[in-house]
Amino acid sequence: MSWLNIYNITKPYPNVNAFQVDEGMKDMNYTTHDMFVLADNFYQSMGLPAMPDNFWKYSMFTRPKNRSVVCYASASDMGHDKQGNEDVRIKMCAVVNANYLYTVHHEMGHCQYYLAYNEAQPPEFRAGANNGFHEAIGDTAALSVINPTHLKKLGILKPVDAETKHQQNINFLLRRALEKVAFFPFSISLEFWRWDVFSGKITNQHLNAGWWENKLKYQGIYPPVERTEHDFDPASKYHVTSGTPYIRYFIAQVLEFQFYEILCKLSGHKGPLHLCDFQGSKVAGRHFRKMLEMGNSKHWEDILQKLSGSCHVDAGSTLRFFKPLTQWLVKENKRLGNKIGWD
Repeated sequence: MSWLNIYNITKPYPNVNAFQVDEGMKDMNYTTHDMFVLADNFYQSMGLPAMPDNFWKYSMFTRPKNRSVVCYASASDMGHDKQGNEDVRIKMCAVVNANYLYTVHHEMGHCQYYLAYNEAQPPEFRAGANNGFHEAIGDTAALSVINPTHLKKLGILKPVDAETKHQQNINFLLRRALEKVAFFPFSISLEFWRWDVFSGKITNQHLNAGWWENKLKYQGIYPPVERTEHDFDPASKYHVTSGTPYIRYFIAQVLEFQFYEILCKLSGHKGPLHLCDFQGSKVAGRHFRKMLEMGNSKHWEDILQKLSGSCHVDAGSTLRFFKPLTQWLVKENKRLGNKIGWD
């Protein structure tokens, strides 16, 4: 799913520190509440609405001390309270670090989606355009936030010389690729396995073998120890046992980069895509809001076309985001004579 655990042994410039976001936030005495305020200010800067009072009153931002809770981060649409006030909430057990800063912006993106289509649409159209849209919305904003440009605006990152800046950017992109790019083959191998089981292509006698065949084909990995049909490794993923379609996450990850590039263009960004921060762009915010307000009132391809001018999901934005890293990897692998791919 994510290969971040190998970042420290694979980062291109091992002697150059990655962006010290956690340390920078602690140096500035950020609290968990501050992270939610930052996220709210980010969306407001684009002309999107502030989180309603019920959000601040009823959300769970940190782990309670007096009871056991499920801390898996989520956003909830509670509709309206008895007085007719909007009621959206976030539940998570946040601490001050870069991961939770990202997650806060992601979950608040869900809330912005709720607020937009709840106001603009009748009940039957109050949902994401497709299952991938909801996941993509918050991550689109998070891409703008967890990048060097925005973090320097906040004072979390300090200026460095040009060479160090280049090396930090390559390290940053590899770290992001281990999280985002590695997810594509993982998610598609999982969903293809589900589809093959449903179609009967993978039979009950070969469930585990079919799982690992897909893992090798799409991810280039195989189990470190022998596995048999007495094992059922697919069950290690919650979405398999719960019967939750996983293609939504694959589509969402493509869409988030596509949305991000569109909003960057609308904001007038020039330069490498991964350095774009569209905070403060009312133009980008206006177009973004229009898409959110449509809910699922039209086919998702028509809604996508309203924002992008195209009805097609396009992975080209992902390639352009990682272009500097791709160029570096091509040169480095050529220099080292590395074999690319697997048999």
